[in-house]
Order: sequence, then structure tokens, then C-alpha cells
Amino acid sequence: MRKRFFVKNLALFLVPMVVPLLLLGSLSFLAVQRYVNNEVERNNTNLFTQIDQNIQLLFHELDSLYLSFSSPGVIYSLKEVLRTQTLTYEQNQLMNTLKASIDTPANARPYIESVYVYIENDNGFFLTSTTEGLARLGDYPDHSWFDGYRRGQSKQGIFAESRTITRYSFEKPTPITTVYKSLTSTTRSSPDGVIALNLRTRYIESLLQHIETLPNQSLLIADENNRILFQNRDYPYLRELDLERFNDNSGKAVVIKLGGESYSLLQLQSPDNGWKYISVTPRQSLYAIPSQLSLLTLLSIGLAMLLGLALAAFMTWKSVAHIQLIVSTIRSHERGVPRPGPSPSVRADEYGFIVNNILQSFAERNQLKLQLSEEKYLLKSAELLALQNQINPHFLFNTLETIYWKTLSLTGRPNAANAMLENLSNLLRYALDGSGEIVHFETEMKVAKSYIDIQKIRYPHTFDVVWEYDEQEIQSCRIVKMTLQPLIENAIYHGLKEKRGEGRIKVKAQLQSTSCMRITVTDNGVGMSPEWLAAVGEHVRNHTELTGHIGLFNTNKRLRLTYGESYRIHIRSKQGLGTVIDLYLPYVPDASLLEPDLLKWKKDQVRA
Repeated sequence: MRKRFFVKNLALFLVPMVVPLLLLGSLSFLAVQRYVNNEVERNNTNLFTQIDQNIQLLFHELDSLYLSFSSPGVIYSLKEVLRTQTLTYEQNQLMNTLKASIDTPANARPYIESVYVYIENDNGFFLTSTTEGLARLGDYPDHSWFDGYRRGQSKQGIFAESRTITRYSFEKPTPITTVYKSLTSTTRSSPDGVIALNLRTRYIESLLQHIETLPNQSLLIADENNRILFQNRDYPYLRELDLERFNDNSGKAVVIKLGGESYSLLQLQSPDNGWKYISVTPRQSLYAIPSQLSLLTLLSIGLAMLLGLALAAFMTWKSVAHIQLIVSTIRSHERGVPRPGPSPSVRADEYGFIVNNILQSFAERNQLKLQLSEEKYLLKSAELLALQNQINPHFLFNTLETIYWKTLSLTGRPNAANAMLENLSNLLRYALDGSGEIVHFETEMKVAKSYIDIQKIRYPHTFDVVWEYDEQEIQSCRIVKMTLQPLIENAIYHGLKEKRGEGRIKVKAQLQSTSCMRITVTDNGVGMSPEWLAAVGEHVRNHTELTGHIGLFNTNKRLRLTYGESYRIHIRSKQGLGTVIDLYLPYVPDASLLEPDLLKWKKDQVRA
């Protein structure tokens, strides 16, 4: 029944809560993912446009230089100068003009390191924007560009390569990117020479680094042969990137795997110069918002499921409790044993209404039967008590001792049963001993510990007892016999037995004044409701018994009869936190008093 109710209530709560969250989260994830994809493509396109505009400035400089050197007359004059190594006035003027045309961009543009102009000649001379002006390949520190020119001499148009140069021996190598543009006169099909535009790689890469990007996003510039010329940062995953595999220049992102991680690659080729602009972004950074949205959806679903489970469990418990109350009420009245009425919370709903009517209908019919049952019970209790009082204490102790040794002989070693028998024997011997009703506090404490040892065997790992007292103070403390044991028993059965988790009882003896000792028994059990605490307090004040707390009320009565009306127990309790029972005893500062003198002294204290 409980399982069926739980499944029904769980479905009732989970379906309306989880399904809308799941649908809303899925639709939101898809919508945000599509939006992110579109935004990423649009932003990357804008980035590529911005990069392309900066790159076009480089090619404009190269085009300007080409216009200065590509005319047949200029090429012919340069060939003559480089061949004869002599200058006429007109050639000197032309060389000055050409030198100025390459010095101007090299000095005015921070991204241009130098400009070389080479026209085919047998002496290996070329024109440079550096201080040398006219330099020779064999004597010039940077000559690797000439090898690059020879390797790409068959190519028409523009080509580029990355390399390093060292102007002076004390300098570190400087990374540069050289862009070559062939010089061809109209009278020849093969190149007459080349313009080499040396770009500062780090400067251009710094421009890329200042462009706002996503975390760990790479911006690359590659030539038409997929060789990377510039990049904003050197991330480790770029070492596995093979651009030869990607020729899609449609502007659509593709997903690639690098080092076991997923990346989004977007590529666009410039229609003017053929260079490629590439963006590589980790999908983890790209889809951070959809991932957070998915996580939030899962957390919401998990929270909804926990809430649904809690509500289903509560409703199941409530329904089953009501049904069990109805069934138990019917069966109790059928057996002639009336049950106490339901709690106010039960009476407030329809189940309580049904239970109240059932109780009322059965009460009249079973009233006589219940009265007869109670009389029989009282008679049997009186007979049993009379028989128990007739048992010879010595016979009882001898029997317990025989059982103790018999148990020990069966097991061959002391065990829990031996411990319980020994503690029970001590407890009964103490209770049945009629030598005196007032004993030392230490004696009462030892007997209480015997009772605690028995209960710890019955309920292992359930509770613990802490004692707090001053050794000197308790040496002079006397107490009515069998006072602590009922209080500890009350704490165990009414406080800790129904508690979940480990219970704790604290017994504290403290001198309040020169003539009063306060003993407190505290437990961290289930406590009492305000209504039940008020009922217990009322019975304590009126010296009447309450079912289930006979030991507590007997202890209170014995204290009152021994010490007077001022000495009785005081109860404080908080539901869910625990219960505190205080009792106050007269304190005897002189421990040498004999018991008759002690009683007289206590009575004098009471009258005072």
C-alpha cells in the first residue's frame, strides 16, 4: 500500500514539475546555441574584415613600390647602373628618386622593417632602404631573402615567407615576413627582378593580439599555400593544426579535433591577395553560455525531483498514517481496547472526521466491556504484585547467581549476558535492600551506571551518558534511593528511543548554595510538544500519575514526602531538541553525620 501511494504521488508531483523544465531547458539550449553560432560567424566575419583592411594597407605599399620600379625605363636604367657601376647625372637623379621611394615607407610605416629591390645583374647588387643604399649580396648580412626569391622565381605575382634576420652580430634574430612581388617588363615574359617587402612579424601579431577575442581563440593569417604567416598567440593546440585539410572558404564554421578537444574553425580567403584568415576557437569557450544553461536546467530538474520526492514521501506518509489510524482504531475497539483520540492535526481533515465518528460509534457499545477489562487488569496486577512481594530476595539473588555461572560455563568466558545478570543483580539487591532510604550520591550513581550498562547492551551504539560533578561536593551529598535510575530510564524511553542518530544523556550535580544541591538530567531526545509538557507539569504539580511516566511521578512523590513540598522535580522540554529534568536536594556539609542525624538535619532544613 505504501509503495503504491508513493508511486502515485511521485508521478503526480514530478510530471507537472519536471516535464516543463525539461522542454523549456531543451528549447532554450537549442535557441541559444543557434544564436551563438550565428553571432560567432558574424563576429568572425567582422574580425576578418578588419584584419583584411589592415593587410590591404601592406599590399598598397607594395603596389606603390611596384609602380615606381616596374616601368621598362626604370628597369633598364637600374640594369645599366648595376652592370657598369657608374652613374651619369640622369642616372644619379633616378637612383636618388628610387632610393627615396623605398626609404619613405620603410621610415614612415612601423610595420615595415626594410625594402629590397633586386634587378638581375651579374655582380649581385641590389637596392636597400637601409643605410647602405646599394648593397651586394655577398657582403650584406641579410641574404636569405635572395634564396627565397630564387625558390619562388617561377611564381608569378605575390608570394611570402617567414624568416629571421640578424643585422649585427650582437643582436638577437628578428622574425620578419617577407612579401615578394616580381618585377617584369613588358618586353620579357620572365621576371627581371623582385621587390622584397620585409614586414615586422611581431608588430603585426601585436595588432592581432589587440583585437578582442574569446578566451583561447586563435587568429591566423596564412598564404595561399597554407603556410601560417601571422598569429595572435602561440597556443599549444595549434601545433597539431593541419591547414591542408581545410579548403572551405564559405565562411561556415567546422568542428575539428585537436589534442582530444573540440574546436570551431572558420576560414575566409581574401579575393584580392589570396591570403587566408582563420579563426580557431575552443568550443568550451564558444558554448560557455549554452553549457551553463544546460547545467542550470539539470540543477533545476534535480531540485524539482528532490522536491517531488519529498512531497511524495510526505503525502504518502500522511495518507498511510491516516489509513493506519482508521484501521487500528477499528481493530482496537473490536478487541475492546480503546485508543486515545487523534491529534488536533488529524482532526482537522476528512480522515480525522471519519476517525472521530468511528470512535464515537464504538465508544458507547464497548464502554461496559472496557470497564470490565480494566477491572480484570487491575485485579490481575494486584495479584501479580502480591505474588512478586512474596518472592524471597535471597532466593532471587541465588537464582540470578546460578544463571550467571551457568551462562559463563556455557560460553567459557564472560559475555554480554553475564554483564547484564551482574548489573541486574546489583540493581535488584540495591532496590530490595531495606536498610535505608537515603544513601550516598556515589552509591546511587553506581547503581544508575549498572542500569545504564544493561540498557547499552540492549541498545548498542544508541546513546551515551556523561557525568559532570565535583568529587569533593558529592562526598557530602546524600540522596533518596532509586532517584537517578527512573530519571535516566525516562530519558531513554521517552527521549532517545524514538530519536534518529546517537543520543546523549548528561547527569550533572552542582552545589547551588551552602544548603542546596542541584541535580540535572538532560537528554537530546525528541522532546515534548508544548501541550504534552503542560499536561506533564500539571500532573507533577497535582501529584497525580500519568500513563507512561509512573517512575517519574513516583520519584517526585518520594522527594516531596522525604524533604517537603519545596523539593520536587522541574521539567523543561523543547520538541525536537530534548528534555531537562531538575531536582533540588538539601546539602549536608558534614559527611560524618549518621543517617538518623541526617534525616533530622534535613527536616530542620525543610522547616527553615
